[in-house]
Amino acid sequence: MRRPSLIILLLISLSLSAGASASSTRSGNVASNANDGDTGTKWQANTKGPNEWLQMDYGSNVTLDKMVIKDDGNVVSAITIQHSDNGSSWTSVSGSSIAQSPNNTFTVLFSSTSHRYFRALFPD
Repeated sequence: MRRPSLIILLLISLSLSAGASASSTRSGNVASNANDGDTGTKWQANTKGPNEWLQMDYGSNVTLDKMVIKDDGNVVSAITIQHSDNGSSWTSVSGSSIAQSPNNTFTVLFSSTSHRYFRALFPD
C-alpha cells in the first residue's frame, strides 16, 4: 500500500477558496496545500493505512460533477468521491468513473450533485 500524496486537488476553480481538511498529515504537507494553487506544495497522509481522506468545505452548497486529482506518484489503487451536507455523514457519489491522464492526473467524473462538502477517500 502506498501513502496518498497529492500535489493538488481541484473541484473546479471553487476549491481555491474552500477550506481543506484531512484524515492526517505528514511532514508539514498539510491539507491546505492541496488547494493553494501552488503545484510545488502537496497534502500527504501520515499513514499508509486505509481510509485516508482529503475534504473540501465550500461553506455552502456547490454543484460538482468531477474531481481532478494530481499526485506525485504515490496514489493508491482506488479513489472514492463522497459528499456531505454536514461534514460528518458521507455518501459516495453515483455514476463515477476514473480516467488517468499523463503526469499522474486522475479525473473522476460523476453524476452532478450539490452539497457543501466533498472529499476524496482512498480506501486501500
